[in-house]
Amino acid sequence: MECHLDNVLLIIFDTLRADYLSCINSDAEKETPNLDSFAEDSVLFKQAFATAPESASSHATMFTGLYPSNHGVACDTPQPPLRDDVPTVAEWLGKHGFDTYAIPGPAKAGSDYGYDRGFDEFVEFYDELELLFTFDGLKECILDPRIGRHTLRAITNGPDNYGRLKFEYALDAMSDELDQPFFLMMNLTGCHSPYRAPRPFMEEATSKLSRSKYQFIEKIRQELGQGVGRFDDSDVDLEKIWNFSDSIDRYLADSNWLNKNEIEIWKRWYTAELAYLDEQFGWFIEEFKKLDVADDTAIIFTADHGELLGEHGLVYHNNFLFDELLHVPLIVSGKGIRSEVRNDLCSLVDLFPTICDLTDVESPSLLDGESIFDSDERSYVFGEIGERDISLNYNKEYMSPERKEYFDAGKKCIRDHKTKYIYYSNGERELYDLSEGETLIDEENPAEYHKELLSTLGEEFQRPSEESVELKESTISHLQNLGYR
Repeated sequence: MECHLDNVLLIIFDTLRADYLSCINSDAEKETPNLDSFAEDSVLFKQAFATAPESASSHATMFTGLYPSNHGVACDTPQPPLRDDVPTVAEWLGKHGFDTYAIPGPAKAGSDYGYDRGFDEFVEFYDELELLFTFDGLKECILDPRIGRHTLRAITNGPDNYGRLKFEYALDAMSDELDQPFFLMMNLTGCHSPYRAPRPFMEEATSKLSRSKYQFIEKIRQELGQGVGRFDDSDVDLEKIWNFSDSIDRYLADSNWLNKNEIEIWKRWYTAELAYLDEQFGWFIEEFKKLDVADDTAIIFTADHGELLGEHGLVYHNNFLFDELLHVPLIVSGKGIRSEVRNDLCSLVDLFPTICDLTDVESPSLLDGESIFDSDERSYVFGEIGERDISLNYNKEYMSPERKEYFDAGKKCIRDHKTKYIYYSNGERELYDLSEGETLIDEENPAEYHKELLSTLGEEFQRPSEESVELKESTISHLQNLGYR
């Protein structure tokens, strides 16, 4: 790459589908003006893909530059820790003199599982701010104005998954704490279920939803068993769609559990989460431009995976390799980086070498990916998940043994611009035409794709890990809030 920058800021919007950004999809549910504006002055990769449909495996790929079958986190039920013998981008940059700082998202990619390795500072909010409404929490609000503002926002408009607070911490770190060169990674979980955007955004998305004026009153009502509020539509069961964990379990077992109107509400709430994050992102970028380090910093914006919102008769993520789960946004910005829109294929396995390319640091020799600024274009992208025991994440009482077997199967896929091939650990094979959505093709032996897939990801499917990880209570609570069991 011709231009090189001192610092890298990696911003990950957890669970963000590419087709919900209006700069990628002109028919998106709602415009994303701030992300669109950022993309106009950047390189926008419209055909970027994750290597896995869930956070642990995808973050491991971004951090190591390896496919899941090579870094060892291809299965998250149960989830193994990140292997000690696999170097991370934070470790690599640290050895080359970088300050490294992280504000992670889901605890599945947190310190309990080894994802803090190589970071000088790893700020896990679900751990430090768990007791906000205690005496110690009140003291924190007084001592740190950022936490005070966050608490006030939570009391009035409801929590925002620390979205604004994380941006404030990142700005302060780049302004006062980090020496150049630095690598800063942050993950914002707003688009992850349960889709509970701050009240103004949720109310705009669903005007028929009637709730208490203030968040703290609503919380009291729920504690008293008085419900969330009222939805002025007889076709929508508010209590059902508000209880995400149970409804996800039931819908995955039987897609008749939610009707099309209820699924539509989930889509609107997901869009509301993105609208809020888009607004906060716009504020952050304007504040970032005021920093002394702005001209010396490359920004990489992406997502770890997407989300199913009724497509294929499915919701949520984790279990399949459809485009709604693997197609992610990827935008790269920095002084001297020429703005353009690119439609060539790229993968999140390419992030590690791309970060090295941007900062003029030599890449490790054994990475699976290549810099997205290399002249050679990819012919294929790949994704995979290992065999799993989904009863660890979902209520097994709802799902038939046959359907559970379908979910538990390991899956590997290869994709080009026109076709996707998926290979299952039980031997089943599927070929999809991508010209208009994902249409199953009746072709029994796609030999070319199968050969290329196995030469890249291997024939073996990772089995559920027997290694247990002892989790902190705050980690368990955080994962339960995100819908994990």
